[in-house]
Amino acid sequence: MTRGAHREKGWIGRFLDWWGGALRGALPPSLSRALGFEDDVLLLRQEPGRVAFWRLSGGRNERIGEVSVVAGEAGAPPLAAAVRQAPSIVLRLSPDLGLRKTVRLPAAAAENLDEVLAFEMERQTPFRADKVHFYYENLSAGEDGLSLDLSVVPRAPVQEWLDRLTTWGLRPDIVDLADDKPFRNPAPSRNLVPPERRSERASPVRTLNAVLLVAMLLAALLAVWSPRLWLERRSDALQAEIADLRPEVEDRLRARRLAAGDRTGLLNAVADKASAPVASQILERLSAILPDDTWIQQFNIVDGRVELQGSTSSAATLVPILEGAPEIASVAFRTAVSRDAVSGRENFEFIAELARAAGGKATKP
Repeated sequence: MTRGAHREKGWIGRFLDWWGGALRGALPPSLSRALGFEDDVLLLRQEPGRVAFWRLSGGRNERIGEVSVVAGEAGAPPLAAAVRQAPSIVLRLSPDLGLRKTVRLPAAAAENLDEVLAFEMERQTPFRADKVHFYYENLSAGEDGLSLDLSVVPRAPVQEWLDRLTTWGLRPDIVDLADDKPFRNPAPSRNLVPPERRSERASPVRTLNAVLLVAMLLAALLAVWSPRLWLERRSDALQAEIADLRPEVEDRLRARRLAAGDRTGLLNAVADKASAPVASQILERLSAILPDDTWIQQFNIVDGRVELQGSTSSAATLVPILEGAPEIASVAFRTAVSRDAVSGRENFEFIAELARAAGGKATKP
């Protein structure tokens, strides 16, 4: 079976599609056609008893002739020879040769959509999966799952038409099923041609144009990002210069403050030091008020706070005891209490705010 290669693009792919379309749209139509951005497409439309030849170019549809299927090879070569060099050949089969329907599937099917559709083929259509070629489009996802338009054609008519066109000297790049848009632009995802029969033709002009388009995109991106990169590098350089100058500036400011007799900061530091209780005073108080089964493993005084770490039989009972000390204003757990699995003792970490009062003595009303 043949499967349409549908995969949702990432944001980079969507951005590049939009950017490329905008660049192409800015070109005059004549220049766009000259550069090959608007390829001529030879469209072969299957009609009752005949094949109509159309040229699609630059949004225009031009009928250039037809070949009777009854006439066979005799009627085809003159016309086929005139269009054999078309950059792209598309065979559009009559809708009565296949089936088109909207299919809904669970959202989980998105991970292996081709395999799920093949498995569901007999339930969704009257055909077996190994007897058809199919593709899908208009894939969308919603709260109720996936929705897509499935096009299915039995293998036999596809093979028959590919063989017929081969005798005419034509190898279509794409075979799709006609719908309500008879002259829609061909898309690689709408293709019933088996992989082993797909043409490997490549247009040098289109290849060159693709390279030029990529170069234009890279140049545009570079033009957008270059100023930002320069600003980032300049900012880093300025930050480094400021870091180098900071010690010298701080030394000069410090010398200026001392020369002007501004001793406020020094006096405040001395006052704070004097008003803070000494560690020995706090330790003496803790030794007096804490229960005998309480062990202090770590003791620090930092920025007017006492940090305590240790173990006891009941950490919660220590909070009111500590808050009852005149040197301590408030007590809070620094971390959650944990219990030692062997001894059953509780490990605690407290932060106690020191109480301060005028005159340099720690007190609390």
